[in-house]
Amino acid sequence: MTTLTLTAYLKLKATYLALKKNKKLFAGPFLGEFGWELFCWQGYIRYLSKDYDHTTVVCRSGHHALYRDFADNILEYDPPEYNPDCQYNKGNSGSLPLPPDSSYDHMPTNSVHAPSYQPNNGTFDSRYPQIFYQYQNVNKNLKPFNVIIHARSRISSGGIKTDNRNLSEENWNIIVSYLKGLGFSVASIGHPSASLHIKETEDLRGISLDDLVSYFCTCKFVIGPSSGPMHLAALCSSDLIVWSGDVNNKYRYETAWNVFKNKVSYINGWSNVNLDKVKNSINEYK
Repeated sequence: MTTLTLTAYLKLKATYLALKKNKKLFAGPFLGEFGWELFCWQGYIRYLSKDYDHTTVVCRSGHHALYRDFADNILEYDPPEYNPDCQYNKGNSGSLPLPPDSSYDHMPTNSVHAPSYQPNNGTFDSRYPQIFYQYQNVNKNLKPFNVIIHARSRISSGGIKTDNRNLSEENWNIIVSYLKGLGFSVASIGHPSASLHIKETEDLRGISLDDLVSYFCTCKFVIGPSSGPMHLAALCSSDLIVWSGDVNNKYRYETAWNVFKNKVSYINGWSNVNLDKVKNSINEYK
């Protein structure tokens, strides 16, 4: 049996506490689709961070808002090309950032330890818990709008036609005209090269993620097809009118990815979504 002197014990205790206080995590970047980053990555890193004194997160340019509530150091990294499914197939992700030294625990990009969503039962891998944060209105000076719409273009930013998944501008004009007839103020969001600015709406395309969160937090509801911005709106506890032709999305929006229990009007369909059903959902906010 080894006996420690009081001096030796206190020295060991001081060393232990010093190591404990300097526990550091280095995570990311996540390179997959925005929706998967929101519900299969950032919540897990937030959960891990509670056991660390310092957390460094690497994320895409402009994604600071997702991590600022818990990370004390945020670095940016943009891969040389975008592969929407690279959480499974990383593609050309370039030279990924690495921890500065061995004192960091490293959660590498698109780690297999990130929670995986099981579409058959709508659950996540229980071995990897997540903590979700309800994003807040950080810019109180912005003029709020009653309704935020995400009108995805029928030609993607890569030049690929997506007529089968997105409404025509004509149909969006019908929806906006109906909204305006009910007295709602309306704004269009999205990436300028992949989203439409519908006439009679304010053009908010290309705004920062911080400002987008603020608009989501102050509107009556958000409307559009299933997309990353719609998932972000759910984490702002926004009410949603959303449609999708993916059979798994109904459960995601209403239950699995509805962590703050906001009101969701889900409609089946992509470009063929029933506009009367969209109008009926809008009527609930008269």
